[in-house]
Amino acid sequence: MTEPAGEAPEGEQRLGTVLKALTQVTSYVAFTTALLYYFGWRRSEAQAHAFGADASVFGMSSEDYVLRSIDVVLIPLLILLLAGLGAVWLHGKLVGSRYVGVAVRVLGFSWLACAVGAVLLLVVAPDAGNLSVPFWFAGGLIGTWYAMSLRRMTSRGRAPTSLPVLVILATLAAASMFWMTERVARVVGEARAEQIKADVSGTLEEVGVYSAKRLQLQADGVEESALTDADAAYRYRYDHLFLLQESGDKFFLLTGDWSPGRGQLVVLPDDGSIRLVFGPGR
Repeated sequence: MTEPAGEAPEGEQRLGTVLKALTQVTSYVAFTTALLYYFGWRRSEAQAHAFGADASVFGMSSEDYVLRSIDVVLIPLLILLLAGLGAVWLHGKLVGSRYVGVAVRVLGFSWLACAVGAVLLLVVAPDAGNLSVPFWFAGGLIGTWYAMSLRRMTSRGRAPTSLPVLVILATLAAASMFWMTERVARVVGEARAEQIKADVSGTLEEVGVYSAKRLQLQADGVEESALTDADAAYRYRYDHLFLLQESGDKFFLLTGDWSPGRGQLVVLPDDGSIRLVFGPGR
């Protein structure tokens, strides 16, 4: 039996469906990975800045940035997914009900309500307002977009949204996601740095640093001891340093006192000339 003219064989149709699904999944994964990377980088940048450094000094890889974002992003992502499920349920209840017209009229002014809310918060509480601007923007964009979609769904003969408008709206939505990510990541990074500064010894692991050569560490609270054993591979020992992280073939250590005007970030090479000892017997 021959295939009807103009129709692709069943095997080709299935293959096309599978390829389309794979393309969509790949796009979602790529977008999510980009968000995680940006979140991890921005968090690390804010935290490094709090210690007087730059994220580039730490020499972290793309995988490091993604991993540093997962522990913080996981809960907000779960909340966002649950909110999405709730929105889908509400949409099903709203469509076809007598309240759909009211919803269209109210949500149509989302952009105005969010703009007014953002301006008022900026005037009353500038710091909170500055942090919340991306969320106001996203709320106004999503609310207005949803109102337009509902209006087209409930109006007969109304033309669908043109492709250029859809592209612009999708680009704005993606930009708002990165904008919100920047704000949350910055707050998390700064909060983590302040938590460490407030109690370095209770937050980080204290290490003993052995060095083949004298390091000339002049940091407050750091104790230098010269080892007298002539056969020792390491001739100097330093105490009261705390390991912040190890990355980019470097050890990043903090001094214990971060009261105003004090505290140092110490960077040592991980090249064999330095040995770090952990635990009570260090």
